[in-house]
Amino acid sequence: MNPQLTAHYLANRYPSRIIVAFDCGHSSKKVKHHPDYEKPYNIELLCWKCHGKHRGSNYNIYIHRDKIAMLAFLNIVCSRHGDISRVAPRIGIPIVTLWRIVKGKSKGSAVTWDAIFKYYGK
Repeated sequence: MNPQLTAHYLANRYPSRIIVAFDCGHSSKKVKHHPDYEKPYNIELLCWKCHGKHRGSNYNIYIHRDKIAMLAFLNIVCSRHGDISRVAPRIGIPIVTLWRIVKGKSKGSAVTWDAIFKYYGK
């Protein structure tokens, strides 16, 4: 399995085990960043600006890569739970929207992706 998805899953599944190794100190919305996927509970809390600097100038490529990884994860989750109609309400997005994203019919809006990443702790 993808180590990145495993790290995100474990950190979200067991939040009490998280150790915050670094906090950028800005007051804006924070992103959980795993500097080492082999240590899924050691995270850094970074604002989007610091996260972009940390990832480098190819940040948009990383965002795209994260969406691809999340799509793979959503395919697994939807197949395990048996139906997109069970997953979409948990995330807080319309069933049709999630279906179109998972099936590759839509790229999804920024609001939709924010809801997906927020639900799964990205």
